Amino acid sequence: MNKNYGGIKFVVTLLFVYLILFEFILPVNKILPQPSQIIESFAESWKVYDVFQSLASTTTVIYVSMLLAYLLILVALKTGFNLFAAFDFSAVQPLKYIPFIFPVILFLFWFGASFWGELLFLFVFVSALLKFSAAGKLTNIKQEYVDVAINLGMSKREVAKKVVHKILQKHLYHVLSEKHYLIWMAALFYEYAEKGNGLGGIYYRALYYNDFVFLFVVAIITTVLIWAGDKILVVIEEKYFNWEE
Repeated sequence: MNKNYGGIKFVVTLLFVYLILFEFILPVNKILPQPSQIIESFAESWKVYDVFQSLASTTTVIYVSMLLAYLLILVALKTGFNLFAAFDFSAVQPLKYIPFIFPVILFLFWFGASFWGELLFLFVFVSALLKFSAAGKLTNIKQEYVDVAINLGMSKREVAKKVVHKILQKHLYHVLSEKHYLIWMAALFYEYAEKGNGLGGIYYRALYYNDFVFLFVVAIITTVLIWAGDKILVVIEEKYFNWEE
C-alpha cells in the first residue's frame, strides 16, 4: 500500500509541477503543451479524429486477440500435449532475430489497412509469445507436483491433462499480463504503419498534420487505457488464478 501511495504521490507532484511550469511560467513552446491547450484540443479534436471509434477498434483487437490466443494454446496443450512437449522450439529460436517491421509489412501487403488483418497479425503475435512461454515452462514444472499426482494413482496422461495443464493456465495468463504493454505497442505500431485504423492511426495523422497538442492528448488516452488494462488483468489473476504454479 505504501508503495502504491508513493507512486500516486509522485505522479500528483509531477502533474502539479507541470501545471505551474508550463501553464503560468513558460510561454507557448514546442517542448510540452500548456495544460489548457490539452484540454481545449481534447474537446475540439475528439470528433475530428473519430477517437471513440479508433479507441474501440484498438482495444477490441488487443483483448480479443489475447483471449483467442490464450484459449488456442490451452486447447493445443490439452489435445496434443505429447506432440507439443516433444516439439523442439529451439529450432525456431532464430525467428526472434527477424526485424519486427518485416512481419508487419508482410501482413499489410497481404491484407492492406484492414481490421481483420490487424486482428490476425496480433493473434499470431500473441500466440507465438504464449507458445514459446509454454514450451519454456514445460521444462520447469516442479517435480514434486508430478510425483504427488503419480503417487495418488494418476497416469502420466492424466498428470499432463490435470496437473501440468492447470499450472500452465496460470503461467500463460501471467505471461499475458506481463506482456500486456508489449502487445499494446505491437498493435499501435501496426496501426501507425497502416496509417488507418485505431489509435496508432491517430498518432500518424496527428504527426502528419503537425498537431503537436493532440499528440499529447492521444498519448494520455493511451496511457490511461494501458494502465486500466493492467489493473483489470491483475484483479482477474488474483481472483481466478490464485494457486501456486
